[in-house]
Amino acid sequence: HRGDLVAQGETYTVGQIDDIMKIGTSVLLPYQRDTPRVTVTEIEIDAAQNAKVYWSRRLDGSLYSTPFAVNSAVLDVPANLRIANTHLVRVETQLEYIPVSSWTIKQNATGPDGAYASVNMAETYYLRPRHQSFVDCTGC
Repeated sequence: HRGDLVAQGETYTVGQIDDIMKIGTSVLLPYQRDTPRVTVTEIEIDAAQNAKVYWSRRLDGSLYSTPFAVNSAVLDVPANLRIANTHLVRVETQLEYIPVSSWTIKQNATGPDGAYASVNMAETYYLRPRHQSFVDCTGC
């Protein structure tokens, strides 16, 4: 998992985070049919158990960006993970999976794209930094 790699580090550059997301994208795309959207966010939980963005990066297809402003509120952290004065690494992956049979038909057909079945898949998971209380990212 990309999040596990990030959680094992102490300090990264924006380029290193981008490379980790790119590695994960290669694993997801053995047939190069679909492009995932991967978002890595370090979340800081303060003394009052409020969650805010410490840093974030996103890979959407081939475009890299910073999707969330530093210190912006993160409202969807599960209550059991809101431990005061801690950090979390959250990874969100989204992919519209098109099965091989549907993709082959779609490539050879002249009909509307909406006629072919796809499955929207998404996963969000949280990890704690492993070697120190937070993971830093220079330039994120």
